[in-house]
Amino acid sequence: MRRNWFLLLILSFWTCAPTTQLARAAEPILVELTVTQGDGSEKVFQGKSLAHDKTRCLLMQRNGELADITLANVKSFRQAAPVFRPIPLVQVRDDLRNEYRGQLEVVAAGPFVVCGPAGTVAPMAALVEEVHDAFRRFFTRRQFRLEPLEFPLVVMVFPSRSDFEKYATADMGDVPSTMRGYYSSRTNRTALYVDQPKRVTGSQSGSVGTATALGGTSDAATVTGTLIHEAIHQLAYNYGLHSRISETPRWLSEGLAMLMEEESMLHDTGAGSAQQRINRPRLLRFQQFSGTRRPAQLLSTFVASNESFESMDLLDSYSEAWALSFYLAENRPQDYARYLKQVAGRSPSERLSPSEQLAEFQSYFGQDLKVFESRYLTFIKGLRLDKVAAR
Repeated sequence: MRRNWFLLLILSFWTCAPTTQLARAAEPILVELTVTQGDGSEKVFQGKSLAHDKTRCLLMQRNGELADITLANVKSFRQAAPVFRPIPLVQVRDDLRNEYRGQLEVVAAGPFVVCGPAGTVAPMAALVEEVHDAFRRFFTRRQFRLEPLEFPLVVMVFPSRSDFEKYATADMGDVPSTMRGYYSSRTNRTALYVDQPKRVTGSQSGSVGTATALGGTSDAATVTGTLIHEAIHQLAYNYGLHSRISETPRWLSEGLAMLMEEESMLHDTGAGSAQQRINRPRLLRFQQFSGTRRPAQLLSTFVASNESFESMDLLDSYSEAWALSFYLAENRPQDYARYLKQVAGRSPSERLSPSEQLAEFQSYFGQDLKVFESRYLTFIKGLRLDKVAAR
């Protein structure tokens, strides 16, 4: 017990202090914890302490992976280096090449390292690099504050569903049968799969050839869409729009990702009206949903908890999340940015009740939700699919 209290004292010293106007926080220290596992074995963790309480410590490791450590299981601890330094992108790339030598190809592009079947990796790497550039343009145009990227962004692409399930099961447990890919805030990796990839060469290796590289089928379009959507999640969590250590409402994270998930948005210049930036499949679904089965005054329950994603049809929930996020991004960008910052700044232990979460939303977008919802729905209903060329 005495050792735990001493460790708490040391962790308090090692944890990064918030930056103030008077002084800049000292660079974090690289710490090393030797932890006894459930089977009696020992495992060594190195990283920086992000947060802790009397029983747990959240440690950010040098590869960008989070470790949730029970303090009672810490056998020993020490300062491993005076300054925490992430593993460089080149080393991450080389480590993956060594790990998957002869099995998967590895390509670095921008902040991404993509690991997957030979012949698909180059076009996928080019695509996620485009996603990154478009992401920065989209949010900086709206004056969102983006934190500096700290870690290389790893994307794992597996050559079959069975390979993907093996990886995902070890990572997250049960894997839904409908899951095509996911981003993990714990590992900071995106993972997905593509069946029977087709090797491409030459001019097909750019992002325009992505669907061709995946076989040129409707399934290829699904894989491309999955890659874009999950890469946006990965960027949002790494650029600080969401927090990797605290809870983010599902409508907020999914809605943001859907703002840019259509491939045409990668070339959006910001010119023109909101009509030019709609997500056609999500708007079509929302039109069907709102015209027949959308509950009256849904908004108050939708933003108060994740319950709607459990009780409603999932595609209806996604369409509502897109529509609300699109309205905020196009009409209330400053309030939207401030709200995202507020949610991302919650502590890891903070759990808001539905009423508290609703009140937080109202504090940024107005107390009268009936008026807000009326304006929001009027705006979305004014969007026309027939005014935009199919994308």
